Amino acid sequence: MKKHTPLVLRNLFVLCLVCMLSVVACKKKAKPLVVVEEVPAEGLSLFDEKSTFIFNEDLDVTVAKEISGWDEYSSLSKFLKKNYSIISPSLALEMSKELVDLTKKMNDSLQIKELNNRGVFARLYTFYSEALRLQDMSEISSIKASEVVDQVQKIATVYNSINLKINSVYMQKNFDENVDFDESIFNFNENGETPYSVPKKSKRKPVNQNKKPAIRK
Repeated sequence: MKKHTPLVLRNLFVLCLVCMLSVVACKKKAKPLVVVEEVPAEGLSLFDEKSTFIFNEDLDVTVAKEISGWDEYSSLSKFLKKNYSIISPSLALEMSKELVDLTKKMNDSLQIKELNNRGVFARLYTFYSEALRLQDMSEISSIKASEVVDQVQKIATVYNSINLKINSVYMQKNFDENVDFDESIFNFNENGETPYSVPKKSKRKPVNQNKKPAIRK
């Protein structure tokens, strides 16, 4: 029995060591499994694909001088032509907040008497609404690149309509101030002219209700 004692102790020691290692291994925290949702490469490429937008309706030279004090309009125009003429959907969304801020400043600062009319204000606030819509798109995860492109095109179209309206307002103003009306072709008689007055209605004679109608024989 004495000869087998060391062997038994050695086996017990090995068994205890294996158990201890097993316990330590079980206590180690398993690494969490991270699932990464991959975005299709095609979708990413569309958001980085640049498109061209035309801002081709400029103010006439004389009109630009008339509104040269409207700095907020000038700032917005420069920002649009510099950044949105050729732009990708991802960058258009990224810069949408700055576009909205500049648009609001432009609308709030308009104090030009000639442009204080419904036609101009309608276009300005339509432009602001379209800029806000573009900004909202930046928070929609399921938005498509084509939808962003269409929205930027709407913004370009409304901007061009604003400039067309401003040009037409000053064109009409210039026409009214410089129209050459030659009165001599009508051969007016200056001495015979009198101020116009509404003609008076002739008074009707009262009807005598007591008078008997004449009887014809």
